[in-house]
Amino acid sequence: MSANATNNAPAIGIKQFTLDVLNGSSLGVVVALIPAALTSQILALFPGNHVAGAITMMVTVAQSLLSVFAAMAVGHMLRLETLDAACIALATFVSSGAITTSKGAFVFNGTVHPQHYADHLYQRGDGTTNPPPSGTTETGY
Repeated sequence: MSANATNNAPAIGIKQFTLDVLNGSSLGVVVALIPAALTSQILALFPGNHVAGAITMMVTVAQSLLSVFAAMAVGHMLRLETLDAACIALATFVSSGAITTSKGAFVFNGTVHPQHYADHLYQRGDGTTNPPPSGTTETGY
């Protein structure tokens, strides 16, 4: 059985393949980075606000998933099946170095250490800090 018989995607040339990869990658960049670009300056106006801190953490995680978004977009552009695109996305995420292990835990590279994040959440506009809510650990969680 040939490769084309098992896949619904039509055969494409190298030029179209290259364009699909570039277009999918650029779409992944837009999806991953635009939310942070739009919200970062606005959220800076609310230091110490828990909602602003949570949104900042969400868009930071979205930035770390850039390789996943780009791979899924490339898979869609190449008309791959969902499982095929998901396998490519997983492979790019693992190989991108966006996540590593440290002291037995998975850590997103480039993200804020939980203690620094907790300090930011409890910092007031005048530089002093509010005490963490009761029931939290020393790392802020």
